[in-house]
Amino acid sequence: MNLKFAATSRPGLHSEVVEWVQAAEALGYHRIGIADSPALYRDVWVSLTHVALNTRRLPFGSWVTNPVTRHPVVTASAASALAEIAPGRVCIGIGSGNSGVYNAGQRAATLASLRQYVTSLRALLTTGEAEYRGGTARLRWPNREKRIPIYMAAHARGSLRLAGELADGVVIGTGTTPEVVEGSMQALAEGARKASRDPANIDVWWSVPFNLHDSDDDGLDPQGGPAREANYLNRFTLKGKFVPTKYWEGIRALAQAYDLSTHGRPTPEQLRRYDTLAEEYGVRDYLLERFGGISGAAEQCIEKLRRNATLGVRQYSINVPDENRPQRLRRMMEEVISRA
Repeated sequence: MNLKFAATSRPGLHSEVVEWVQAAEALGYHRIGIADSPALYRDVWVSLTHVALNTRRLPFGSWVTNPVTRHPVVTASAASALAEIAPGRVCIGIGSGNSGVYNAGQRAATLASLRQYVTSLRALLTTGEAEYRGGTARLRWPNREKRIPIYMAAHARGSLRLAGELADGVVIGTGTTPEVVEGSMQALAEGARKASRDPANIDVWWSVPFNLHDSDDDGLDPQGGPAREANYLNRFTLKGKFVPTKYWEGIRALAQAYDLSTHGRPTPEQLRRYDTLAEEYGVRDYLLERFGGISGAAEQCIEKLRRNATLGVRQYSINVPDENRPQRLRRMMEEVISRA
């Protein structure tokens, strides 16, 4: 089916990062992504330096940073420095901000702010100068022979259109049910056409969890499951996020119960509470169907990959839980990906 898989996760100890990214490269994954949430995890650019020094071929980058806690000059400089270590392999992934922003006491960026940031970031990388927030920002030192691609995370029609206008690639987090895939790709294409771009030239990745489990597992997504997705959906507004209005109240209630101070690493007690609340609020089945990703027994995961391929979903950014990442990546490759 010609599927591709990016392995993405959170920064941890140096030894842990090196272990799992080397495993991903050896196993045949296609890309590495490292999350940016410095209050909860180690610094993304330090971790990406470990990636650059300990892999040979995979493209990699922030997956994703935000426009609130890092000035575009800082981001452009960090990425350019990495590109000297690993020429042609570095990208910058950027979104409006979630736990990395909340735990810094800030609010996620608006689409207008995100547009300004990405536009300025691109100008700094290509020309060394950009107008940003009423001043002139400069980045004088990098060699600009190699283009550093910018990927945008998108969870709604507005951000998808913006990605279609501005980005080299997009990380779509809207889910993979047929109507959502269709709506997401339509919005991306609308943005591309507005900028006189060919949508086919945008590198599209679908952000999904994966939870390959056995029959005696509880089946709960160790990264937060429905509550995590409710949190993403509920930021700013539920409008433009392909959600039937009958689920709005339940999604809002579940999102309010989600604890961003443990984002990506909820406790077992939180997982059970989230699952109970999702059922109580009447949104559990809807969210699991839409955002279930590649979850279940091996045969179920293979079936989901084959179904999604018919929708045009062929590049996956899989969010790898922290525990036993090399083993999880190996199981996924051997039991699912190599058989799909």
